[in-house]
Amino acid sequence: MSRNFATRKRTNRMSVVELAEVMECSEATAYQMAEQGMFGSFRLGRSYFISRAAVENWLAGHFAKAPQNPPSKKHGRIPFVVEVH
Repeated sequence: MSRNFATRKRTNRMSVVELAEVMECSEATAYQMAEQGMFGSFRLGRSYFISRAAVENWLAGHFAKAPQNPPSKKHGRIPFVVEVH
């Protein structure tokens, strides 16, 4: 199965691998997010599935709150904080 997020058939859910690609984090971090139930995730057998709409809404809200002066790109990535409620 291809790991290219852009060419996959778009569904209303995504895998942990896709979440890691979208969030630009490790698969281990994405699994932790799924295990915590973030983004309306659920487990089916040994696999986690995450609500695509919940991820897109979180990203839209998160980047809407971004500071006017973005952090330095010294390390090539812009950090983000995951808040768990």
